[in-house]
Amino acid sequence: MMPGSFQLLGIARLVALLMEAITIGATCLAVSAVAGDLHVSPSGDDAHDGAAGRPVASVRRALDLVRDLRTAEPDRAREIVIELADGRYELAEPLMLGPEDAGTFRAPTVIRAAAGARPVISGGRLITDWRVEEEGGATRWVADLPAVRDGRWRFGQLFVNDQRRFRPTVPATGWQTIAAAVPPSPEAEGHGHDRFACGTDAVRADWANLGDVEIVAVHSWAMSRLPIRSIVPDGDDPARASVTLAGRTQSDAAWARLLIGTSGGPHSWGTPSPIDAVGGQVSTITVRDCTIAHGGRLHPAAVGVWIGHAAGCTVEHCDIQDLTYTGISVGWTWGYGESRSHHNRIAKNHIHRLGPGVLSDMGGVYLLGVSPGTVIEGNLIHDIVSHSYGGWGLYTDEGSSGITLRKNLVFRTSSGGFHQHYGRDTVVENNVFAMARDWQLQRTRVEEHKSFRFARNIVWWNSEKPLVQGDWTTGIVTEDNCYWNAAGPVLFPGDKDLTARQQAGQDAGSIVADPAFAAPEAGDFRLTAGSPAWALGFAPLDDRAAGRRTVSAVAELPPVPSPWPEFREVGEQRP
Repeated sequence: MMPGSFQLLGIARLVALLMEAITIGATCLAVSAVAGDLHVSPSGDDAHDGAAGRPVASVRRALDLVRDLRTAEPDRAREIVIELADGRYELAEPLMLGPEDAGTFRAPTVIRAAAGARPVISGGRLITDWRVEEEGGATRWVADLPAVRDGRWRFGQLFVNDQRRFRPTVPATGWQTIAAAVPPSPEAEGHGHDRFACGTDAVRADWANLGDVEIVAVHSWAMSRLPIRSIVPDGDDPARASVTLAGRTQSDAAWARLLIGTSGGPHSWGTPSPIDAVGGQVSTITVRDCTIAHGGRLHPAAVGVWIGHAAGCTVEHCDIQDLTYTGISVGWTWGYGESRSHHNRIAKNHIHRLGPGVLSDMGGVYLLGVSPGTVIEGNLIHDIVSHSYGGWGLYTDEGSSGITLRKNLVFRTSSGGFHQHYGRDTVVENNVFAMARDWQLQRTRVEEHKSFRFARNIVWWNSEKPLVQGDWTTGIVTEDNCYWNAAGPVLFPGDKDLTARQQAGQDAGSIVADPAFAAPEAGDFRLTAGSPAWALGFAPLDDRAAGRRTVSAVAELPPVPSPWPEFREVGEQRP
């Protein structure tokens, strides 16, 4: 473990997914008015057959029954509908949809709320059967949890009447500092440093409840929650101690609220991810009109929706907010390795309030690897705050290729509206990138081939920060863009103005001009009638179409105070 930061926790955040419809097997097929084929209810029984009067109790069991139906009707020509009654559905693990859950374009599987219902799929568990006990003149509320006592269930957060009860932390606020890395123990087995040195004011070897204490350690894009194996005072420095952790330094926790596809199996960081040798292709799964919110309280690296090696999947008209990491992630192959991710569509989602300064290397929409035919369009993305580097709106990471990003509105991000960390043949067109903190656009690692085409975009900011970070000339095509800095001149790398840039063969047809937004500081980026962007062929954006098409259900969720520092504005630097 390299020098960094950590926190001690001395007791699972309710993560809620409010659902309208998840379609498995088709991207945009209309749901028929026929009554649901399978019914799910919190009062149901997984031993039932899912008929209207005999609902099952879980979505997972309903999906198992769908497989049986498809086996019995291999030539089925209409959808299979799973209807969720009103109520709360607990998940012991993320809902994972694999090849066996996929339908067909003619006969998709549709998961939807019953008429008038507001089902909630939650990662929390209800604790009941409380009793009052008196001890030493104090009143305590007590509930017996045999599964916790026996080590079969471990939880880290507790809510009482929808109010979070905070575990004691050391320090009470903020973070400790790792003084130095220590050679790992043999038990680490090459998985990183499981030892570090810190001050004895942070940890104490004489704690009577050491088994109940865990280290919360921050990495760039993940956060580990690890129990302590031992604390040994430093014999040479009584003010320091060596801490040995009982686990890997990188979290093994699932990274997503909703998982679609596979990760491709074990791999080494920075190397292409191998494709599963067996198993079918995960494909044609649609997540639509859902609210995914308040994630990342226990494992901050959680993603709203994660699509790995999957094809033809769609996430559209969702509200994704209040997460400590990425909103939607697509693809899972480093570099230009073999990938089964292609022709996925992320459209018209409202993705916002991500961060808030807890992790780095994150984005509103994160893409990784070759993904031909994948389209990211019509999304409203804003207020992305990273710990240090990497709070981007649209992030095409290592080797992202064959992707189109268009008609997205991205504003108030930490490290830029768009970043490509090498790739090929990506199209970035007709987007608005505005009001990023560090710079507006970023590119890292120049390659010999064409990396992307950047055309008919509007870039607007109001600060002295630069327009671009990295090379913005070699191996790219830029044309017909509108650039405007309300606080000063528009300069490209090397302090070149647009005229010099055009003389060098880039940004043909581009202009430096006020795009005449309606009220950009207030978040209104509609173009007025006199905007010079119309002459560039810029097509209007309708950010009001992004998000759930029904009334947002975020207000229906219980209040969720953050265990991390309060959400910071994009312009604020982390202390």
